[in-house]
Amino acid sequence: MPDRPQAQRRLGSGHLLLVLFKCDALRSRLPQLCAGHLPRLNAWLCYGLLMSWLALKATRVSMNQGSEMVNKRAIFGKLKHGVLGLSVMLATATAALAGQLEDIKAKGTLVVGVKADYPPWGMRDASGAIVGLEPDLAADVAKRLGVKLELVAVVSSNRMQFLQQGKIDLMIATMSDTPERRKVVGIIDPLYYAAGVGLLANKQAGVKSIADLKGKPVCAIQGAFYNNDLQSKYTGQDLVAFKGVPEAEQALLDGRCVGLVYDDVVLLWQKSQDAAKWANFDFIQLPEWAAVPWGLSVKLEEVDQPWGKFMSATVTDWLKSGTLLTLEKKWVGSNTKWLQESSAKAK
Repeated sequence: MPDRPQAQRRLGSGHLLLVLFKCDALRSRLPQLCAGHLPRLNAWLCYGLLMSWLALKATRVSMNQGSEMVNKRAIFGKLKHGVLGLSVMLATATAALAGQLEDIKAKGTLVVGVKADYPPWGMRDASGAIVGLEPDLAADVAKRLGVKLELVAVVSSNRMQFLQQGKIDLMIATMSDTPERRKVVGIIDPLYYAAGVGLLANKQAGVKSIADLKGKPVCAIQGAFYNNDLQSKYTGQDLVAFKGVPEAEQALLDGRCVGLVYDDVVLLWQKSQDAAKWANFDFIQLPEWAAVPWGLSVKLEEVDQPWGKFMSATVTDWLKSGTLLTLEKKWVGSNTKWLQESSAKAK
């Protein structure tokens, strides 16, 4: 059989790839294109394709230079390395695409960050175990996945960092939904709870509204979304901020501040649970901040992946089935208007 012209000599299995990757502009942009459309791959797949292209190009050069019999071993050696490289990259890409949902199932444990200083949503019982409304929600997620549950105590100042750093798989930790936080972590829709802002003030301080806090020491919790406005617009001085609620409450009782600004649902619950302890303190609602819904969160890159979608479906079911209403009644004692309305809308 006569030899084909050199321009027509191609390996049949690599012909399409040679055509696709012949364009220098496409080759130079391929990693960025793939990274844009498949961010979880981190361009690994593109790298494998480029390696294969190099092997195929080397093969074509070998075929165009001299006898096919002389170059056969070199040709198949280059092909072998190219295909092997692509196979490894495809395997890596497949594992990456599996995502955190499959990782959690594979390890058999779901790690959830919850509050341990925010009763009754998260607190420690007599044995030191973390219990409350949100730990119950975490337990329900683990049950749905068929895995064990590990709870990790977080506070407002570190909960997003724990999620970013991979210390937890999921965060259910009384976190208010804000546009700024949506840039950092993957807040799941629909939202599952809501709280406003209130003030627990010492009666002797004569505080009746937020205007009376000007120039006075005010206790707060680090990481609360309203802290910046509270300090810059109303107190005019640094807040006496603490990592946890118990420390802030003790500072208020010790007289280190005239009042504690925090989520209204918690302050009301605390005052109702221990009336004698808080007899000398008034609860004051702060309408300067409207009630803000809470969102549970996954890593930012997971929000539109199977793990984020699983959690979105789970929260939707909690609202539709009345699970959240039942747990709120169990732990808080009554149902808030926001949760009643949100549950009704979900059905």
